[in-house]
Amino acid sequence: MPGEQLVCILQAVRAVDGKKKADPLIPKPLLKEVIQKLQSRDALNLSMDTFNKAFADGEGTFAKLRSFVCDGIPSDDFCIKKIFDKVESACWELCKETYTTFLDTNLSEKLWNIANVLSDENTYPPRIGKEECEWLETKLGALLGSDWLSRKIAFPTSGLCFQEFSNALYFTYFGNLTNEEVTNSIDDLHKWLVVEVLQSGWIFKRSKKQANWTTWSKRWCVLTPSEMEYYDKTTSTKAAKLMGEIEIQNDTKVQSCKEMKGMTNEFKHRLKISDFPIVECELVTENEKLKNQWQNSLENVIKACKDKTTPVQKLLKQKVMKDEISKKADEELQAFFNRIWLSRPRKGFETRGDEGEGLEKASKNEEDAERSAEFLEEEAKKLKAVFMKIDTNGNGVLSREEFYQYVRDLGLKMNNKEIDLVFDTIDKDGNGHLSFDEFEEYFAQNILGENGTGESVASMRQAFLKADQDGSGTLTFKEFTEYMWDRKRSVRISQLLGIFEKLGKPGDKEISFSAFQDFLEKEGMPVSGTDAVDGGSNKNAFEKQLKCAFDETEVQELAESVQERWEAFAAFNRKGASGETVMTGSEEMVADFVPGEYSLIDLACFSDLPPLIPKHTVVKGIQWQSSTEKGKSGKIIFPKDFDGKIVTDFATNELLRYYGCSFADSRQEKISLLYRHGIQDFTYENAYLSDYVQKSNGGAGIEKHQFSHLDCPLDDESGFFVMAKITNDNEFHATAFKVPTRHTLYLPAGSIHSNDYLKGTWRTMLSDEAQIEHVHLTRRAKSDKLEKITFEFV
Repeated sequence: MPGEQLVCILQAVRAVDGKKKADPLIPKPLLKEVIQKLQSRDALNLSMDTFNKAFADGEGTFAKLRSFVCDGIPSDDFCIKKIFDKVESACWELCKETYTTFLDTNLSEKLWNIANVLSDENTYPPRIGKEECEWLETKLGALLGSDWLSRKIAFPTSGLCFQEFSNALYFTYFGNLTNEEVTNSIDDLHKWLVVEVLQSGWIFKRSKKQANWTTWSKRWCVLTPSEMEYYDKTTSTKAAKLMGEIEIQNDTKVQSCKEMKGMTNEFKHRLKISDFPIVECELVTENEKLKNQWQNSLENVIKACKDKTTPVQKLLKQKVMKDEISKKADEELQAFFNRIWLSRPRKGFETRGDEGEGLEKASKNEEDAERSAEFLEEEAKKLKAVFMKIDTNGNGVLSREEFYQYVRDLGLKMNNKEIDLVFDTIDKDGNGHLSFDEFEEYFAQNILGENGTGESVASMRQAFLKADQDGSGTLTFKEFTEYMWDRKRSVRISQLLGIFEKLGKPGDKEISFSAFQDFLEKEGMPVSGTDAVDGGSNKNAFEKQLKCAFDETEVQELAESVQERWEAFAAFNRKGASGETVMTGSEEMVADFVPGEYSLIDLACFSDLPPLIPKHTVVKGIQWQSSTEKGKSGKIIFPKDFDGKIVTDFATNELLRYYGCSFADSRQEKISLLYRHGIQDFTYENAYLSDYVQKSNGGAGIEKHQFSHLDCPLDDESGFFVMAKITNDNEFHATAFKVPTRHTLYLPAGSIHSNDYLKGTWRTMLSDEAQIEHVHLTRRAKSDKLEKITFEFV
């Protein structure tokens, strides 16, 4: 079964195994050597006599190894996870030199931890199964975004060892990402699957020390299988200070408490964690929902602690990884695709501007939107290829004549009245032609949708045709009433009138098939076989044939169709007066868009191009020394060879992304403000740098803080806004940006920047509720003393 943390011991055995054979049996001499090495590193404290008895019959299995290690840990030892972590860390030190990796050591170890959790312990050397590899790749693609979801690795059936697994991820994903993107993606996976952060968030807490309770403090709490740690700020920053921890043991109890009123505050949503006399702590959450979440998570941790396991390990041991973890991943992916797929305005759907509450909502039916969201990239390409086959003139929309011809080509015995009804059903906006969005929505709802199968829709359509006595394509009140009375004679005419008025728009005297279909589905009214005209033998023929055409279509057909449609552009060639070629078209089209409504970012997001990187100065070997005194600046120390010159660039949204920032008016997203912020206009005179920064404030510097920034220049002459970051290799990267007038910069918390070089009036958002970590710019002089410097721009 996949997912045992002690797989790390097998990895260490493999590292000293020169043969590196593939065999489920573990060589006993090498295993004993590794156990002894772990003993010498204080990672394990187990009897070697017990080892000899456990493996008395020679070669070993993982089951014997697990039993040997786990049985040797005292049953009252609550921190088994910590012991396993220590073992895994020691094993990494034993075998890290045997790997060739393109990642830094810290990230390689985290990826190795992830691989150990997913590896099949019944293989030697340990291998990650094909399904586990594919699951992790899907999870990684969801973390990276829509541009990466289409990238797929052809994992072998036999799975991959760690070295192969690491190489595959690097060459497909990590090698094409920035250091920050690689770090964030691996950290997210490691946090969820290895560290097992079960719950985190801001909570008011107090603890009982001796006979007295401490005062209430707001802390960032992080719950893992062995303990709950609490910090002075979010752990997403290195500046977070660990204020304490509560160890979760077998006898730890958690209970809900009644509301408590203090002198100035009311504490409504209270929890109590106790293991008297070791720990007694009270928590207060923001609302009842969060309280329940924390209580459930704590109870799960306590139960898992009693079972000497962890929640994730428990899932894996019960062999429900595919059912539970994959389900969780699928839910996250579904939410992701809802954001991507539904972000395109769709006819029949209402677009919401409030991204925090959900990007889209179906104006007709939310389930329709979810079914549309189930289209993944490959399926969308296949359907577009089908659409292109019907679109014989290649203009990107389907005319009624093209649709007639397609139905006839399918060999279906449908008269024009029946074909018109299908066409009008798809044509939601009634403009006389079918867009790809309309065609796609119809296909998702009526052919792939669980609640609208082709057969049921066809039956409804036949019932509608029978009710439409005059063949107008709509139902009058008389036609609707006669249809209803044939099925339920007791219904009153006043009731039917009310229903009819609700089905149509105000003032309408007739209702469409869509309204008729909605009514039947909502009421759950069955459609009998007698409703079908012409005996109903071909009632679902169109849907069946369209589904067959979809299934038989290859994705490659879309590329061929697109290439054929734009052949003139691909063969484009212009010659100058001299006869030489002066302009040509590329061999393949970059993208193809059929008529419809798009956001500009859909049209202009060229995912085939590498990310833009701003011109930036790189300085190696810097030292960031934070001040230990509140209100005083620290210093950043540059090496002797740094001349203080920073390159400049013109700020664009793509270039700002290198530093994790953006223009606020081009990336309309919801952000969370942890503190109260204010916006103020500040005017920087020409003497600001020389007379204040350098003389009054102790010299030029850079800063970072836990509140967000908005900075917008209001004048043409606005100076330079410096942004910087420190990479995992301790390199200092910096750019002095020229920001266009009235373009608003958004800097998230933790961004390194400087306002020392600004000029004119800047509109700025800032807060006074969080400390600013400011460091002066210094450089080692030839005498090895520190001298203050100021950035110069080139």
